[in-house]
Amino acid sequence: MEEVIDDIIALGEELAGVPAGSFHWTSRKQSYQLCRATSSNIIMRQLGMDYNKLSKYINSRDRASFYFYYKEHDNNMRGWDAYRVLYNAIKSHWLSNDRKGGVFMDDAEFDIILYRNGIDKLIYGI
Repeated sequence: MEEVIDDIIALGEELAGVPAGSFHWTSRKQSYQLCRATSSNIIMRQLGMDYNKLSKYINSRDRASFYFYYKEHDNNMRGWDAYRVLYNAIKSHWLSNDRKGGVFMDDAEFDIILYRNGIDKLIYGI
């Protein structure tokens, strides 16, 4: 299970365009928050892991953070375009069999997903 969690976190970091390991950083920049929220919601919703168990595995965040990410998921899916696109991209690539050699998606594929969802570019750090 730990390897699966680490793979989802790595995929979220890759697709969000943040440095590897930044999921565990304490920075509150939007790009890092986006990666944390989407990756942790994939883990909790797709793997069925409770936020208490997730917080015990990931020591860099407390359980309240994961509870907040879980609780705000529906609002984020409705109102935060970057969240919706990244969440769906992580979910579709995680559930698909297209994962090969640790490379999940190239920039062109991700740009197509953004275009289909009506987003020209993701703007971070606002």
